[in-house]
Amino acid sequence: MAPAPAGREHVAYQAFLGAARRFWSEAMLPVLSAEAATVRAGRPGLDETALAELLSARGTYGFFCWLERHLQRMKYSAPRGLVAAAQRDADAIRAYLDRPLRPGALRLAPDIVPPGWYAQWDIHQQPGGLVGSDLAGAIYRAAAGGSGGVVARNGLHERFAAWVARHMPGGWDRLVDLGCGFGKSTLPLAQARPAAEVVGVDLSAPCLRLAAQIAEDLGLASTRFVRADALRSGLPAACADVVTSTMLLHEMPPEAIAAMLREAHRLLRPGGLSIHLDFLPRDDAFLRLLHFGHGRRNNEPFMEPLARMDLAAAHEAAGLEAMRIEEFEDEDGALARPDGRKWRLPWAVIIARKPG
Repeated sequence: MAPAPAGREHVAYQAFLGAARRFWSEAMLPVLSAEAATVRAGRPGLDETALAELLSARGTYGFFCWLERHLQRMKYSAPRGLVAAAQRDADAIRAYLDRPLRPGALRLAPDIVPPGWYAQWDIHQQPGGLVGSDLAGAIYRAAAGGSGGVVARNGLHERFAAWVARHMPGGWDRLVDLGCGFGKSTLPLAQARPAAEVVGVDLSAPCLRLAAQIAEDLGLASTRFVRADALRSGLPAACADVVTSTMLLHEMPPEAIAAMLREAHRLLRPGGLSIHLDFLPRDDAFLRLLHFGHGRRNNEPFMEPLARMDLAAAHEAAGLEAMRIEEFEDEDGALARPDGRKWRLPWAVIIARKPG
């Protein structure tokens, strides 16, 4: 099992931040939602920019934004944050990452230079991003809720794997997961069809080293990980029945998304599916205000451009057809939850097919 930075003081500190975040999400958000409704009354057509200006004159909105930004910063960067905890446990983490792997389980190209837009931002406010140190993968995994152990249930990504399986009733022989990180979706997809070959592709060597070790622990002998750019993976053309990604599109500028869709088309066999789980806000000024603000405060500047992108045209230009978008329920009852009552990222699945 992968070591997780989880000393007693660290656990207590992260529990405190979790409680503060629940206050932000469950207590402050309804108040802010009510204020937004008051501001919007009698103002039809008010967009998110105008709404932000009007709400800024009130105290709730500024405090809401401040808490979101700084609770995330404290999660990583405080003396009891995830970075300090990983540095304290560095020897154990490195020993886990250095364990021998089966042949072919991991291929790390040493000469890849990440694109400027990737290296420019400390995504999620993780210092150094996902390439800043050899501990970056373990830090990211802990931040994503992985401190409970590698084989802990992974509800969101298991749901996504089940969604993919339902939409491919004949299964798949080979799946390519672009921007796979430490394998949070790659591994449930591999578990959904153990006999299939699953290839995870990412720019982050620290994440890939962790993903390969987790796959080893889970006995996923047909899963492998490759360090490559999702825009130019280097994998053979027409090699995959399905190409997936989770939470990748919103971390790329529109021109990179267009290039990634072209790469998905190249990788797919005729009739194969391109399936991407990401965030797309509803057409509501308050929900878009929350969504776009979340991107800015969380060092994810491409959330808003993705929401404004003509995805149908981008898929068509890439050679993919019959694109559709479906809302995705990350937990039971999520889609029925009243808007503005509890923070929920607006999950959606974007699916298209390669002709043939």
